[in-house]
Parts: sequence; C-alpha cells; structure tokens
Amino acid sequence: MDVKTLYTLVAIADRGSFAEAGNAVGVSVSAVSMQMRALEEELGTTIFDRSRRPPILTASGVALTQRARELLAHWESMSATLKRDTAGGVLKLGTVHTCVSGVLPLALKRVQQQGHRIEFHVTTGLTHELEKAVYHRHLDVAVVTEPETVRPELAFKPFLDEPLVVIAPRSSEGETDKAVLQNLPYVRFNRSARVGQLIDREIARRRLQVRSVMEIDNLEGVIAMVANGLGCSIVPAREVRNDFPRSIRTLPFGNPPLSRKLGLLVPRDTARGHLAELLLDALKVVSTTRSKG
Repeated sequence: MDVKTLYTLVAIADRGSFAEAGNAVGVSVSAVSMQMRALEEELGTTIFDRSRRPPILTASGVALTQRARELLAHWESMSATLKRDTAGGVLKLGTVHTCVSGVLPLALKRVQQQGHRIEFHVTTGLTHELEKAVYHRHLDVAVVTEPETVRPELAFKPFLDEPLVVIAPRSSEGETDKAVLQNLPYVRFNRSARVGQLIDREIARRRLQVRSVMEIDNLEGVIAMVANGLGCSIVPAREVRNDFPRSIRTLPFGNPPLSRKLGLLVPRDTARGHLAELLLDALKVVSTTRSKG
C-alpha cells in the first residue's frame, strides 16, 4: 500500500467513479482499476461491490476510505508540497422543489465562495421520492421536509424550521388567516408533497372551510396565481430576500404558526459524509443569517 493508492481510493469515494478519479489523480481508468485490485489483494478484503455500475464502496471500503483520509491528512501535514489536488468531488444532490428558489442556492454559493471544489448534480423531487433515491444510492444526499419516519440506514439532519404563511392579494379583505382562507378561493399546494400534507392536516384539524379552485405542484405557480388575484394559499415562507411580489400580503398560518422542518437526508455509511457536512454547515449558516435579517 502506498500514498498514491490512498489518494486514488479517496478520489473514487469523492467523485463517484473510477473514470472521474483517474482524471483527478492523473492516471488511466485501467490504472485505477489495477491499483484497487492490488489493494484488495493486499488487505484480503473486498473494497468495491462490482456488481453495481459504477462500482460502489462496500462497508469495508467506506471504513478504509475514512482511515485513508486520516492517514493522508497526517502525511500532508508533514509537508505542504506533498499535497495532491484531490480536494472537492461530485455530490449528487436531491432537493424538494420549494428549496430550489429558497435557501439552497445561497448555500451552494457559500460552499463555492469558500473554495471547495465540489461539483453539485442537482435533482428535484418530492420528499418520498428523494428518500427512496438516497436509500438506493441514486443520490448521495437530499434536502427534504422531515419525513414521518426515517429508514434506519438514513439520517435526517435538520437545519431550518420554516414557518408556513397564508398569502393573499394585497387588496383582499380579512385580518386573520381564517378570515382570508374562508372568504377567498383557495389555491391548493400539491397534496403529494410532504408540506402539502402538513397543510391539509392542519386545515382539517382547525376545521377551516376552504373553497379549492385549483391545485398546483410548484411554489412559483401558486405564488403567480395569488399575485394575479385568483385566490389565496398557504406556502412555506421561503428564507430568502424578496420572498413574494409586492402585490401579495402574508399572514402567519396559525398561532403559533405552523412550520415545517427542513433537513439533509444522508446515508449513515456514506463515503461522501465530509462533502455532506460542508453542505449542511452552509445551509445552517445561510438559514440563520436570513432569520436574523
């Protein structure tokens, strides 16, 4: 076992394939494959599950990668000139639709500004779809609304309690959320979405009589309908500046306001845990900054 092999192993874990790792460390795919075969023979263990395409790390491989990171950190601390350009990596990231125009871009920008060379491949979906994709390793991590139950193999790491608000045309009447919801046509947010289910349950619990005239599966569409005077709705407050058009007014939904918990869903044995933590830290910082602002 040599240092070059450990750099290659870490690059595979971070970038997701032998080909990308080869590009990172400057060797061919066949050379990467030979290094990993030799490492497995030397250690007498299977590091990769080659029945998957591309091959993925086994539990032993994940543990070895973590140890390799520690060894390389000690090695690099001996001399800065020994450090290789293997920082960064690829992170296959899923996110609920409502975060694409919310805190996620701010967090990705922060990671970029910090100099981390992480390439994010972003996919959108509903919470239950993203959870399944993370479980089957089609995604590395996902930003989701807290699921009702979390599989034992996954960890939900919260970063924001996001309040829900009633939105209505600024010219509409009604001083309370109940008055607005029961007097105006109701533009329903997608009931298949976790946040849509939270909203529907609260409406039922409070026995609010709403007159649903349409159902829309994306936040921007709901906001556009309300901005054009077609009704009212209940949506996440969105922790970004200039949240809603000036033609819209907002009221808290409930007293205290109902909120949804956003977090990062991560496999417990992922080899990209350090990349996930960088993203999680950025999400926490931008969420805190926005709530104070």
